[in-house]
Amino acid sequence: MIRHKEVTYTLRHDITLHEQSLAKFAAENSIALDHKHFEDHPDLRDKVQTERKMFRELKDELANFLGKNI
Repeated sequence: MIRHKEVTYTLRHDITLHEQSLAKFAAENSIALDHKHFEDHPDLRDKVQTERKMFRELKDELANFLGKNI
């Protein structure tokens, strides 16, 4: 659980930095925003999806453990 909390914190930090870079671009290029296509963010998306999957698996394992031992 502690490791998942650390990973989540890191992901939130990475997302915040990415949002800040997009906001900076928007502030510096307000006219170009109408014509600029922002690329998908596959690296961040993959990291988030992987963490969600791993957390879900951990949660299921914990529920199974508790169901058998309580």
